Amino acid sequence: RDETFREEEFSEQFLNVLDKMEAILERIYDAERKFGMLVESYDKYKQSNINSLLAHVVHMWALKKDFAEICTQTSAPEGAIVKTIQRLELHLRDVKKAAKVIGNTNLLNKVEDIIQAIRRDIVFAGSLYLE
Repeated sequence: RDETFREEEFSEQFLNVLDKMEAILERIYDAERKFGMLVESYDKYKQSNINSLLAHVVHMWALKKDFAEICTQTSAPEGAIVKTIQRLELHLRDVKKAAKVIGNTNLLNKVEDIIQAIRRDIVFAGSLYLE
């Protein structure tokens, strides 16, 4: 985990999910290496695929915390926070499509709930520059 990652800010369940993600990533890395798809180190691979640096920020956003309050909890620029949350929503839409295709209504419902939790306020407001 990144050096700015503060485990005390998360529930045990959330930390378990991050651990499971890392275990899955390690299996994917091993498979890709086995078939000659990778030459980079695991640490570099992990860094480019799982970035927990803003995990606490996104978690606070999903819990309906105010954007200004969230910005005081990190040194990351506001634009990076907005882009991270927007990218997450984009990936979640892909997961939602996949859940539909495989017929997993439980996953579909969970992903829809998460999308609803993060798709709000200034993060998804239309750009003032484009209006």
